[in-house]
Amino acid sequence: LEQRLDEIVKTTGTNAHPPKQAKFPRLPEPKNLQFTEGLERWELRGSFFYDASGSHWQDYTSGIDEIGPIKGLKSGYLKAHVSEPQGYADLRQAIQAKNYLGKSVRLSADIKITDVDEHAGLYLRVIDPLTTKPPDERQQVIFQGTRDWTRYETQSEVPADSVFILFGISLSGKGQVWITNVQLESVSSIDLYK
Repeated sequence: LEQRLDEIVKTTGTNAHPPKQAKFPRLPEPKNLQFTEGLERWELRGSFFYDASGSHWQDYTSGIDEIGPIKGLKSGYLKAHVSEPQGYADLRQAIQAKNYLGKSVRLSADIKITDVDEHAGLYLRVIDPLTTKPPDERQQVIFQGTRDWTRYETQSEVPADSVFILFGISLSGKGQVWITNVQLESVSSIDLYK
């Protein structure tokens, strides 16, 4: 009986683990930046998915709210699903970098946070072909506590060998963060020979 229970727990844990592959094919431009199509093109990712014990794969959740800085806007959110969440979570979108190569790119969005005890962030990450930079190496704006809707932005260079651009919100620890009115734009060319 104990062996059968172990098999059931193992099978359930395996099925609960998130897919390792991207949910959507990478497009050259971002889509659904106002969340009018729900979470289409957005993915819930993060370190909490890779907990070997399988006991923290449900620590964070994401969804859509009918709230925003102005009436009628929808927003995506990321929140802790348990009282002591482990690791961090991202609600992100990933695109091909080819339309931004050799440029500087700016990410801006309206953000709201509630009861964030560790930190939440608006982030932008550029991926090279060999994925040499760790996931925590990103350009980001960090916040804590509770704040009403505020416009934030961050910026990063996109070198000529870049493959993907990832952007979105992150959360570590308790709390909730919302995002809407997302904009990703080229702001200038960069000097690749400095």
